[in-house]
Amino acid sequence: MKKSTKVWSSAAAAAALFAVPACSGGGGGDAGGSGDPLVVGMLMAFSGPTAVEGAEVVNGCLPAAAEINEAGGVLGRDIECEAFDTKGTASDSVPAARQMLSTTSNLFTVLGPSTAEAAAAAPVLEEAGQVMFSPAGDGRFDRTELDYYYRLITSDTVGAQAMALHSQQQGFDKVALVFVGGASAQANIPPLEEALGGLGVGVTEAMTIQPEQPSYRTEVARILQNRPAAIIFEADAVTAGTFLTELNQAGGADIPIVTNTLATTGDWQKVAVNAYGGDEALAKSLQVVVRYAQEGGAGTETYVETLQSLEGQDGIDVPSFKDSAYSRAAYDGVILSGLAATKTDSVEPEDYNSAIPELLAAGDGKTVVTNYSEGVEALGKGEDIQYVGANGEYRLNEFHNVIGAFALYDWDPAAKELRLVNQLPADELEALASGQR
Repeated sequence: MKKSTKVWSSAAAAAALFAVPACSGGGGGDAGGSGDPLVVGMLMAFSGPTAVEGAEVVNGCLPAAAEINEAGGVLGRDIECEAFDTKGTASDSVPAARQMLSTTSNLFTVLGPSTAEAAAAAPVLEEAGQVMFSPAGDGRFDRTELDYYYRLITSDTVGAQAMALHSQQQGFDKVALVFVGGASAQANIPPLEEALGGLGVGVTEAMTIQPEQPSYRTEVARILQNRPAAIIFEADAVTAGTFLTELNQAGGADIPIVTNTLATTGDWQKVAVNAYGGDEALAKSLQVVVRYAQEGGAGTETYVETLQSLEGQDGIDVPSFKDSAYSRAAYDGVILSGLAATKTDSVEPEDYNSAIPELLAAGDGKTVVTNYSEGVEALGKGEDIQYVGANGEYRLNEFHNVIGAFALYDWDPAAKELRLVNQLPADELEALASGQR
């Protein structure tokens, strides 16, 4: 018997439900009935060390569904968000993908798979002709030939290059690399070492640690033997709490910690504050380099306002995800799918897929739209549109990838949240990403 999967409805009165999706058919299509809700499959980790990735997607999908449904749906059909748990592993992702495709006749679009699962699961979705918006950092997708694959988040290669560029700008002569075991470490460490070397920054240690161990004292001691100017770090909240606590206990509290998107979540920040014994101490150490989340744009404002309107609904965490470029990319992926379906008058991925790049491309005479209802209205008038969404403008390349801007955030001890310090020089980062530096 198939296990129930969690379904989130965007209706204001609905709570979290557990339901078995309707059986029959493959991905996409009208087999579920012309009036049935369209399902956004969230093919992500909802359990295990990378479960935060599932939470990021929930906080993008639900606001998008709410916005679309408020505007009358996609060709008159409501949107629902349904979770398919990959558990953050390649081996679990393929059965989850196949279950999603075989049991969800009204599958519309997919959010995922992520880094650990994409190499295994994305080809399954591609073969089924299913549009997917993946946050996978895997560098193997930098030049993907998959027609149905879109990445609205920069790859780990570019993220690693951004941390390397930041390290050089900070004047760090040598750094240690500490990444939790799994696909992310494999994707980050090689481009980091290459970029650091090209920028003249030495590496004292390139270490992969296993997640959620009871102690990392041995690893901390190794790092402190050749004391680095900074530690470039990536780990889930549980692992980070243990590692950073023991780093502090061993006398490494003054070493800057340069990290990335995992540090944008409330759980991670809470354990980091505890590890450093307070906000003031954490503020002296934490340096977060992540994709720059545009502030103040109309698309951003719509996303944040819609997310805030859902506060209290199961799965919604406004403080943790309102500034998340990953949640915003998930939101934009659902909105894009809805607009593409409207443009092509079809909810079939094989029909609306080709319209997605067109909707993101700038062009003379195009009408810029920043939300779903604006887009539907403009399309109804026969206008060509460019969607500029929660993450701002996407410059999609021929491989359905974006580079994007990166910025440095530190910890504001008064506000108890991350604070924007500055953007990294876009020209220098693009030169690194293109191999011209």
